[in-house]
Amino acid sequence: MTFTISFGWWLAPALTSMLFFVLAVGLTNYLEKSPEGRGIIGAGFSGIAAVASLIVWLIWAVLK
Repeated sequence: MTFTISFGWWLAPALTSMLFFVLAVGLTNYLEKSPEGRGIIGAGFSGIAAVASLIVWLIWAVLK
């Protein structure tokens, strides 16, 4: 039981983080088709995804 609780506590923020980064890649491919702008837009979306991921992890740590 302890292994299940300690192993599973990180699943919600990890899946949320993965979702943020998948959305960042999808938005990058959807919004910009030229290779020059894709890097800048991708970096912006990845930065937003990283910040959102950190916020989710911090909220999860405080609630835990």
